[in-house]
Amino acid sequence: GGQVYAVDPWKKDAGGKSVLLVAAGMAGLHVVRLDGRMEQVAAYPTKGFACSVGHHGDTVYVAEGMGGLGVYQPDASGGLREVARYRVPGYSTQQVVISPAGNRALVHIGMNRLHILDVTDPHRPARLTEDLHPGLFYQRAIPLSFAGRRYSLVTWTVSGPFLFDLRPDAPPRFTGLQYPFRIGTENGAVADGDKWLVTTAGKYFPLAPGEKRPPQEIGLIGIDGNDLSGKPTLYGNTLFIANALTGRISALDVTDRARPKLLSTQELPEHPGHIIEHEGKALVPAGYQGLLIWDYRHR
Repeated sequence: GGQVYAVDPWKKDAGGKSVLLVAAGMAGLHVVRLDGRMEQVAAYPTKGFACSVGHHGDTVYVAEGMGGLGVYQPDASGGLREVARYRVPGYSTQQVVISPAGNRALVHIGMNRLHILDVTDPHRPARLTEDLHPGLFYQRAIPLSFAGRRYSLVTWTVSGPFLFDLRPDAPPRFTGLQYPFRIGTENGAVADGDKWLVTTAGKYFPLAPGEKRPPQEIGLIGIDGNDLSGKPTLYGNTLFIANALTGRISALDVTDRARPKLLSTQELPEHPGHIIEHEGKALVPAGYQGLLIWDYRHR
């Protein structure tokens, strides 16, 4: 009955097997063991649609639509129990991303609001910053990765990407750096060292902080005959792109960032979310198709 919107590798169990957190829409939060196949360990109802999931240590954060942001921790039985909830009356919560230090949560609220929360004490999440700019947030406007382990590049559809500083020992802030170009509703950014790779117009380009030239002047990078539009994730020298509008997923070898090589591509009849690489395979949140394991090294 649910759709898989997002997956987050959580921890290893007592037997050394990977345990995944799965945001499963109306089916709530699922905990899944990965052992050659996927086995459901537990399922927890949520206050709304489970749209996104993240964690820091044993603390689990779930964006639950009109239910707000649910915060969960293990109880004495080993299961998860709710320890806090952050809700903005009248607004849905669509995405949550936890900073590398674990003390900040970036949360997509309503149509176009970014809230940055202090979750130093997960039992008492508190808003530190609200920001909004012209244009909407579509699904997954917040990248999963951070440049320099502190910078997040959040994209509004009309006004483009904005750079936020989440250094762990200071209040979060908008840096004042905006890239003033639309990149397309289906596109996004991924951290690459202290810079970013940004998808647009079926290709991608490198973006340095403070850059103001249009993508065409910076230099668009692509592969002839392949549409690289979508939300990117980067693991080492492998770039994944998931297009929620068309269902296309791609895996690229970007050892040479300027000359990508296509490893594999698939057309899904669904709306895939951010692709996560885990233990040599790709985990693809694929809506009603569920959670897919993609052996992208074989076409």
